Amino acid sequence: MKKGTIKKLSCILLILANLFLLAACEKKSVPLTILVGREWNHQVNRVADTASSFTLKDPVLFELVSENHFEFTEMECIVYEGSIKNRGPEKWRRQVKITPNQNTYAVRGKARKGGFMSAKELFRLTQEGFVTIEFRTKDSVLAIKEIEVHK
Repeated sequence: MKKGTIKKLSCILLILANLFLLAACEKKSVPLTILVGREWNHQVNRVADTASSFTLKDPVLFELVSENHFEFTEMECIVYEGSIKNRGPEKWRRQVKITPNQNTYAVRGKARKGGFMSAKELFRLTQEGFVTIEFRTKDSVLAIKEIEVHK
């Protein structure tokens, strides 16, 4: 091979290697996630002890988490009785304003006796069953999560 051909070939290989490296490092978009748990980790300001099944007496708190900052300024948090497929009556709804650099929003109901509200109090339940938590903007559903509450 000639020197010029080898130089061109090595240049093309270098460009391809850089493109593969750039593609591998590209950050993938992760959807918004709802974390539901029994405890709050004060060191990292996150829900801890996450689960999808609780007793009526268990303390419950939940949060919407994004890898990046939220791209909206207002959202709604809605709690329904029933599963995602068989959604029952709306238990409560809260309109929330978001700051530009925020990437989490937590619902941590304080119980009258101290600590966090139980599943029965927070979701306003009278019996065991499923509960659906939904976060949405005016235009779309951001995230939805179904949890089971039993005796």
